[in-house]
Amino acid sequence: MKSLSRKKSNKVCFISSSVYPLFNTKSEASHGGAEIQLHDMAQELNNKKYFDISFVVGNFNQSFIESYGGIKLFRSFKSNDNFFLQIFYLLKGMFCANADIYVQRCLNRGLFFVALFSFIFRKKIIYMVAHDNEVNGKSVVYANVVVKVLLIFILRHVVDKIFVQSLQEYQDAIKLMKIDRKKLFILRKGVDCKKIAHQQTKKHVDGIWVGRCEKWKRPDLFLDLAKENPEKEFVMICSKTNDLETFNLIEERARLFANVTLYVNLKNKKVLDMLKISKVFVLTSKYEGEFPMTVLEALSFGLPILSLHVNPDNLIKEESLGAFCDNSVERMFLQFSELADKKRLIFFYENNIKYIKEKRSISSVSEFFSKVILE
Repeated sequence: MKSLSRKKSNKVCFISSSVYPLFNTKSEASHGGAEIQLHDMAQELNNKKYFDISFVVGNFNQSFIESYGGIKLFRSFKSNDNFFLQIFYLLKGMFCANADIYVQRCLNRGLFFVALFSFIFRKKIIYMVAHDNEVNGKSVVYANVVVKVLLIFILRHVVDKIFVQSLQEYQDAIKLMKIDRKKLFILRKGVDCKKIAHQQTKKHVDGIWVGRCEKWKRPDLFLDLAKENPEKEFVMICSKTNDLETFNLIEERARLFANVTLYVNLKNKKVLDMLKISKVFVLTSKYEGEFPMTVLEALSFGLPILSLHVNPDNLIKEESLGAFCDNSVERMFLQFSELADKKRLIFFYENNIKYIKEKRSISSVSEFFSKVILE
């Protein structure tokens, strides 16, 4: 395996099928918070002279190789390609990228082939945990016992380094997955501080919800909150998934509320614009991989977080970022009005922006990431 250093150009390739629209803003394809994180981190690393950054991305009918600001994108598969074609195009993209280090985020069967490629060609492989369920054994990908055994073997013995997002994930990876603590590193998500609000704007949206329309994210509870507060204005930004039944039910119900505005599949820039004019960010998910990127973006605009279930490492209380409802819907209804108090909003605006700048800057996150992968 090649030795790596800060004295030469180390080729790092991120594998992310859905990141393409963040580079090509003309693309209408959707993406999630994981893609925003990888995109922003890659941009930061690309500014360092000792890195040569590339991506293996999905097929959106673009050219096989495209370049954006010096970052090369290698086209791989379409989402509707059969399994064997997906593997072929994935490996083709990796081969053409010819990187020293391959980075994958999110657990799926593709990790088998990323690991096999890296093993054969003696490349470093970095894995980034995207969700708590990946290390506590509850991920749906573990439903097949053979797949579970193989994936855990790869994480234990093939992957060079693993980045988790919280202390809980770190402990679960050691205790439940039996992964050597020497290869584990806690890397929290970061935000591009250039996006942070520099002055407070008029906020006329009382509560905002952003996320994929999936059952476990519990969008129905946000609509319950809107029903409890008919005099308040709410915005719901939903991304469609394969679970069209849930989306259709939520869309149909949301249209019944005069105080709810529903947006579908908004681009990240439009989401940020909506966060700027909102007062409280509502998080109803049963679980997440640390804070989702939309939460960090909301914090960067000074919004308090009203979270029903998710409070990684007790950060909401420790950093005074909003209110944690400890799984109580009734408490969520009560806390919403308290958070929206004008004096408290001023406190959160100053406190939460400070927190992001001091502890969640993508530049500091990327610096730690680069230090670890070069060791």
